[in-house]
Amino acid sequence: MNFLAPLYALGALAILGPIVLHLVRKRPSEVLDFSSLMFLDAAPPKLTSRSHIEQWLLLACRTLLIGSIAFAFARPYLNSAIQHAASSRRGVHRLLLIDTSASMQRPGIRDSVGDVTRKWIDEASAGDTLAVYSFSNQLVSHLSVRDSLNVPIGGRSPTALAAVEKVAPDWGIGNVGQALASSLDALQIDYANGERNEEMEIALVTDLATGNSLDGMVGIEWPSHARLRVLAVKPTTLGNAYATLLPTEQDVESTNSDREPDGGLVRSNPVQQGAKGSWRVRVTNEAGGSHEVFTLQWLDAKGIPIEGSAVPCRVPLGTSTVVRLQEPPSGATAYELFGDATVFDNRRFFVPPAQRSMSVACVEADIADPENSLRFFAEHVPLDEETLHVDWLHWKPGSPGSKESLPSPIEAAKIPLVLVGHELTDEEVVALKLYLTSGGNVLDVWDRSAEETDASGKKWGLRYAERLQAWTGFDAATVTESKVDQYRLLASVDLKSPLFAPFADAKFNDFSKIRFWKHRQVSLRQEEPWTISARFDSGSPAIFSTTVGSGTLTILAAGWQPNESQLALSSKFVPMLSQWFALALPKTNEGVVWESGERFDDSRFEKMLIPGTSIARDLDLPQAGWKLSVPGIYSGTLSNGTSQSLAINVPLAESKTQVIDLEEFSR
Repeated sequence: MNFLAPLYALGALAILGPIVLHLVRKRPSEVLDFSSLMFLDAAPPKLTSRSHIEQWLLLACRTLLIGSIAFAFARPYLNSAIQHAASSRRGVHRLLLIDTSASMQRPGIRDSVGDVTRKWIDEASAGDTLAVYSFSNQLVSHLSVRDSLNVPIGGRSPTALAAVEKVAPDWGIGNVGQALASSLDALQIDYANGERNEEMEIALVTDLATGNSLDGMVGIEWPSHARLRVLAVKPTTLGNAYATLLPTEQDVESTNSDREPDGGLVRSNPVQQGAKGSWRVRVTNEAGGSHEVFTLQWLDAKGIPIEGSAVPCRVPLGTSTVVRLQEPPSGATAYELFGDATVFDNRRFFVPPAQRSMSVACVEADIADPENSLRFFAEHVPLDEETLHVDWLHWKPGSPGSKESLPSPIEAAKIPLVLVGHELTDEEVVALKLYLTSGGNVLDVWDRSAEETDASGKKWGLRYAERLQAWTGFDAATVTESKVDQYRLLASVDLKSPLFAPFADAKFNDFSKIRFWKHRQVSLRQEEPWTISARFDSGSPAIFSTTVGSGTLTILAAGWQPNESQLALSSKFVPMLSQWFALALPKTNEGVVWESGERFDDSRFEKMLIPGTSIARDLDLPQAGWKLSVPGIYSGTLSNGTSQSLAINVPLAESKTQVIDLEEFSR
């Protein structure tokens, strides 16, 4: 037997009180003197014992009552009653967290992981729980805390060893911070009864490569009762060399990201006039290695080096060098860095972006003075890119049946953007509504005074309001002509909006030199989902947009022609119209650099040929998307029957294998 509050047992000493009271003899409280005895001396009787107990039963009851109260407050319990229940929870809750990111594939690390994990498991006491987790892009449970609690005490170590044997490195990116935060949550809650654990230990098995992210620990307060042991593992070969394709528009020295730039496969300027185009490749050789001479070479679809494409280079330890690699020959799907002892990241796959053709349409009648038309300035904006050719289409409103009339339907996939002037018939408004709902983008430019009238005598302000109502379904707005004394300016520009993203830098966000001689004033209701990107200095919306079905409707409440404003003649016009077009382009995965371990959630794909297989697997898009696990070329079949390939590479951050600063890690 034992006591939860043994000090309360001291209260049993209170039984001394009744015993003392029973031993004290009571003397007569009143003494009567008789007259016949007044001449005699007092002679009290002599007693052999001055005190004795007369009421034994009463004394026993009193002492038993006081002792029972003291015994109850001491809260006695029997060891045999709780020993079995406590045996399953005795000890420390221990969690083994193993890094399985791509850098853990280096030679010698797998054996080192087995050695340190076995030693750590052998150190565990019989009553300890042993959980096994691994991580790269996310935390994976191999033996959870709850499962370990359900394993008998004698079988926990063998069960943990069996779980460790199944852990193998993958091709993902390591996120130590997020993994530690998630594993801490798993340990802090005992899944058997929901109570918090007081003693816990996390053993982190990792190579401590600098590519591992610690961001997940930001804001996490590490509990004082949780121990973290870092079981560092080392490869047999130190150092690493890796190659990265560079885009032409970025400075070589400033391109130092942990991720290969999207669209990185962009041909650079020719080495010399008339020479064939080349690709810039940055080769980095980390300190601590033993090799300085390498060879870059293109590979075909089978991974065989293409003859005549080898380019030798020398990169001193701890430095980077930019190498010019010839254009990829026909059939090339990857390039590889030969001569590096650490080979897990030497091969980089790529898919050349396919050539695309798009069109931009301008709906506008012929004008005698071309400089006062919308398309005169718009068609001079260069929208072509290296892999994209853009044609300008001119549709004349009110000309049904002619070659220059609006087609029906308008294909949003081929014509992502339509510029609209003031003239539109009711039928053309309906056609553009169908175009918007199917994913098209309309830029409606109000380039006529709201007080002017059309051929039917209706004011253009009313026509603009009716057009808005027909496209959006909102209640009719009020569009009037603003009173401008001299000119208006753009006084409120939302630089966080996608349209003005190119002007976010302070060097480019000055719009005070663009003057508007005229503009339309519109009253928008607050409950309607309009996004206002810019306002005039009068407070009236200048550029505002909303979604219509799958498309986007954008309103410019003034024309960009010289008789309306200085917008078309300003330096802001070209990047603004280019950005409008870029935002309207259909989203595509071509040219996107994917890294292994990422989630791919394009619902257009129905089948996918996984690298290393010959069978195209049917894809059922899960809520979180498909996981791109293995580097290589993934060939997919889209819902429209066309095919598209994706290049998946080892995360660039995993190539940075230098050991992390332990002081920074501890902090």
